Amino acid sequence: MNKKGASIILMIFEVIVVISVIVLSSSYAKSLAEKDSTLRLTEANDIRFMVNALASIPGDAVVHYPENTSDYTFVLGQDRVAVFKLGDSENNKVEIKFFLPAGYQAFGIIEGKPYLCLEKSGKNINLRECLEGEL
Repeated sequence: MNKKGASIILMIFEVIVVISVIVLSSSYAKSLAEKDSTLRLTEANDIRFMVNALASIPGDAVVHYPENTSDYTFVLGQDRVAVFKLGDSENNKVEIKFFLPAGYQAFGIIEGKPYLCLEKSGKNINLRECLEGEL
């Protein structure tokens, strides 16, 4: 085989390697993004279930969320919970709606805190950072 033929084969091989690296990198990035959005959805649903549970019990209570939440911002509103990272586009924001009984209010914002708590006081449910003794 002459030098020109070997050079062409080497160039084709290099192009195949570069394309393979791009495809593998893209699929890895996509899997990480899907994992992150799944985690956001799970955390939003967990908060919704915790709010529903607190609204259904008599008396006051504090519930500690068992996972580290420092990567995300949580916004609890009257009828929804949102989970996102600061600087995210609207497409990456996860929002879950819920319904509270009449007279109940839910509110609170947590940004980048490792632990969050939901506190029920009367008919108010507050999302806040956990205090030292609550962990």
